[in-house]
Amino acid sequence: MFPWHDRHMINIFSNNAHTEIRADHKADTRTYMMVLLFVVASWIVLSSTEVTELASVDADRKLHIWLDQGSSHFVIAICMLMIPMALSKFPLVRKRIGASFTGHILACLVFSAVHILAMVGLRTALYPSLFGEVYHFGLLDPQAWIYEFRKDAYTYVLVLFIFQTGRQLNQLRLELLATHEEARTHQRIVLKSGGRTIFLSADEVIWAKAASNYVEVRTKHKTHLARMTLGRLDELLSEAGNAHVQTHRSYIVRRDAICEIVPTGEGDAKLALTNGENIPVSRNYRHLLHIES
Repeated sequence: MFPWHDRHMINIFSNNAHTEIRADHKADTRTYMMVLLFVVASWIVLSSTEVTELASVDADRKLHIWLDQGSSHFVIAICMLMIPMALSKFPLVRKRIGASFTGHILACLVFSAVHILAMVGLRTALYPSLFGEVYHFGLLDPQAWIYEFRKDAYTYVLVLFIFQTGRQLNQLRLELLATHEEARTHQRIVLKSGGRTIFLSADEVIWAKAASNYVEVRTKHKTHLARMTLGRLDELLSEAGNAHVQTHRSYIVRRDAICEIVPTGEGDAKLALTNGENIPVSRNYRHLLHIES
């Protein structure tokens, strides 16, 4: 999770209680539907592959294969509902990693036990009516449990991290909405820099420069390096007001910080700012400054 440590930003999401819980629930629902499609696809692919491989050996076992794989995948689809509950109980956060690790080991054991017992129960109930035979698994055989547990443990860990990723992506989406709301409502820009959340009044931003996956944001007293694109910053500044303009594919500048426009030839120019700095102007952005060609 990526929680906001500022009470004001939490209130932007909603003034109601349990906003984070509802957000996780929505993310889990979307994630579950996607994983469910994958489970169905896995059942079809594994069953058809096994049928193809064994068809020449024993064609009568085709339905057995589809039922065996289907019962396993069906129970897995139900058991997966346990995983987001375990994730909420044992969150994957650094300060609780020891307790969470132990909790997920126990949850994985329960997940596997339920899967094996329910799967065996389904096959035991269906085999006599469908095939006229008794299903044998070997519940007293430790090797059978170990064989199934290895697969279940892999499935648990994989699905656990899929749910965790889904929650994180949803949290990032909510944070993005919150930063836009902050810009529109309070004319403040939210920057993530060095693990900190920085709030700047839009008027404090003198200029900004793209720097790979980051953006340099210059204020009167300091330059911040934030993880965002220049395009996103431009959107936030526009929502906070119309005080800034893009002068180059890599630069944005506050309009009232410009004191002189100096042509440099071939359609380009540079801006002399009130703080003594110079900012380039590309010919493709001259019209935004209303410069005649």
